[in-house]
Amino acid sequence: MATHEKKRKPLQALLIAGEAGKEAVLSGKKNISIREGWRSYVKGPVLIGCHELGWAVGKELIKVKFKTLGKVTKKDLRADGFASVEEAVAGLKGFYPNIAPESKVTVVEWK
Repeated sequence: MATHEKKRKPLQALLIAGEAGKEAVLSGKKNISIREGWRSYVKGPVLIGCHELGWAVGKELIKVKFKTLGKVTKKDLRADGFASVEEAVAGLKGFYPNIAPESKVTVVEWK
């Protein structure tokens, strides 16, 4: 690689399921996602979309936080559409059947 070339970060992908998720991302109402497990996301470019619905949009990850679901802030829970940790557990069980308040999660935020 020549010294004048910038090294590109690998493109990351974030799957957002459902028509409601699509509309929320595209309208700018959704800019955060809570994922089970400690994921390898890093700040930088991300492709957000859903292959089943045939859409994708490029965004920039601006925050990546690792914690347990029970320690996710109320602000972050609300930004992902949940009023409480209990509601997040119930809502995320469709994607992550074994999720619980003590589960490790990655919280990603984009702009």
